[in-house]
Amino acid sequence: MSQKNIWITVSVIVLVILGVWWGVASKDSSDDVGSDENRSNFARVEENAVVAVDQKPSGEVTVPVAVMKDGGFVVIHLANEGGAPGEIIGASEYLSAGEHSNVVVRLDSEVSDETELIAMLHKDDGSREFNADLDLPVLSQFGGPIMMSFIIDSAAGESFDTKL
Repeated sequence: MSQKNIWITVSVIVLVILGVWWGVASKDSSDDVGSDENRSNFARVEENAVVAVDQKPSGEVTVPVAVMKDGGFVVIHLANEGGAPGEIIGASEYLSAGEHSNVVVRLDSEVSDETELIAMLHKDDGSREFNADLDLPVLSQFGGPIMMSFIIDSAAGESFDTKL
């Protein structure tokens, strides 16, 4: 994903958040927000997120943005033929709850050009050490794991620096 595509993706996310905020802020002030009837009118916002971008082949990858409601890990999976998560090839150090930028994940082995990878959030079982059997994927409130695919590409942009 090029630098231009990163900014387009971030811009779309910001516009969606502003749209949700505008919709909530413009509701009639006489509405009882606490009532069950009105509570269903509010948009559900994901509390966890991960953003991954295409990058050059290396023994590590950098995940520009990881947001975790609870502590855990950014885990890198090889994508299988259908694009679904496959074998785990790397995991970050423990990340506390909150927003993290430029998370570096060392890979168990170097991956070749044009390899599709998936950055996925995994929750910690309490040990603060990644264990694939115990530290399960963080699930979205909309269903499925919180993840984003990206490509190892020798033509990818040189660098990116994300500050939250």
